[in-house]
Amino acid sequence: MSSAHSAASPTSSTSSSSMSNNKANLIINYLPQTMTDENFRVMFAKYGDIRSARIIRNKNSGYSYGFGFVEYFRQEDAEMAIKNLNGIVMNNKKIKVSYARPSSDDIKNANIYVTNLPSTYTENDVRELFAECGDIIQCRLIGNRSGTAFILFNLHEQARQAIDQFDHKLVPGTNCRMKVKFAANEPNKKMTNKDESNDFNENNINLTPPTAKHQK
Repeated sequence: MSSAHSAASPTSSTSSSSMSNNKANLIINYLPQTMTDENFRVMFAKYGDIRSARIIRNKNSGYSYGFGFVEYFRQEDAEMAIKNLNGIVMNNKKIKVSYARPSSDDIKNANIYVTNLPSTYTENDVRELFAECGDIIQCRLIGNRSGTAFILFNLHEQARQAIDQFDHKLVPGTNCRMKVKFAANEPNKKMTNKDESNDFNENNINLTPPTAKHQK
């Protein structure tokens, strides 16, 4: 399979007020796991005054999910950041900078849990397999050759499509019959280890853009 990433492209709001707010909010994908919050803020502060900036992490372990949000005061500064930072390579990763998706019920319950994948599959293979269902915000394989993955889609309906399309279906070219379900509904005891049981759980990560009131 190709190693190309399936780029996440947040949806836009239909209301003018939501669109205005959304144009100052950015989502940044494929960040190096080693990037600190301070370096993240400094990188984007070059292009304008920042209202808030944060990398999304697991509440318990502090593990970076590899993406974050930046909110500028001005839309023009957000646009400048996209023009200058989208596609740059950091630690062998090409980051993606784009407008953040708005907060709504449409983006809730967009996480799926996939088991019985081929043990040889990489994250890129999983992305390519599920990319036809919609924009993938994050994809992560659990453990070493476990055949288990978490996939976070941009919208709930995309996650639902993935379940309808792939649950109990054979992986193309193999005898592996996948099981696909919403991640939040998967019991912790079935996870591969204790720390992973909280990954991609909506109780642990907030996937909507940050607001200034959360900043110290």
